[in-house]
Amino acid sequence: MISAPEIEKTSVGFILEKEPTTSIYAGVVYLSELPSYDELFHKIFTKNQLCIIGPHITAHWKSRQLWVLEDGTPNFKYISETFGEAIGPVADCNGEEFCAHPKTTMKVEDFISYWRQYKEDGYPRDGQCLYLKDWHFTKYCYRVKSVIFKTPTVFIWNKIL
Repeated sequence: MISAPEIEKTSVGFILEKEPTTSIYAGVVYLSELPSYDELFHKIFTKNQLCIIGPHITAHWKSRQLWVLEDGTPNFKYISETFGEAIGPVADCNGEEFCAHPKTTMKVEDFISYWRQYKEDGYPRDGQCLYLKDWHFTKYCYRVKSVIFKTPTVFIWNKIL
């Protein structure tokens, strides 16, 4: 079950420790399919194990279909047009205040403009590095008029307990 053929170590910065058929990237578990709740609980949740959810699990999500272009890059136009007026929390990853990245708020369309420019500039290390953090975009999904994603049942605690 644990494999990562879609992930290139150069694309995400992980170090390959084993062959792709049993991949663990620097302590990150790759889930090509969802395990049972018991396995997920004991091998991931109780160990606070970082994991990546594979694309087969999310392929049917509207967000995967609408927010990402065929080449795998973000669909900036769609995201900006659909959620542009929404306000999201943004962290400055190059700064530090009280042992955390300083945060502010920004319109999503302004963040997208920043991201586009950052990408065009070749992701400079000496410039500002912003991260749209913990944005509760579902408040704005009424504009899309559909469910953007469906949380896999194994991740819904109140349905499990």
